[in-house]
Amino acid sequence: MLGSSNKFDPNTDVPDLSGRVYVLIGGSIGIGYGVAAHILQHNCEKLCLAGKKEEHLIEAYKSLRSYGDVSRVDLIQCEFEDLQHTHEVVQKLASQLQRLDALILNAGLGVGL
Repeated sequence: MLGSSNKFDPNTDVPDLSGRVYVLIGGSIGIGYGVAAHILQHNCEKLCLAGKKEEHLIEAYKSLRSYGDVSRVDLIQCEFEDLQHTHEVVQKLASQLQRLDALILNAGLGVGL
């Protein structure tokens, strides 16, 4: 069976992420939300959660409370199809963040989402 030898458990096998800063594009629903939850669960310093739909970001933020300290989460609404808006968001992040440990590009086009 494919994958049956995988013993990785993100609840226990992800190290402490203290002091680390993450930007997660497309983290408000689906797989991206799961990634966001595990990053927060393992004590990141900051998680910038970027998405297109503000209502999805707010819902994710509220739900992430059960995984860690959401005061570490910044929500960023971005129209990724608009390159000028995307550029402005990137410039703002670059000026605000002292460091970036990982940029996770998970955004996609969800049908009906």
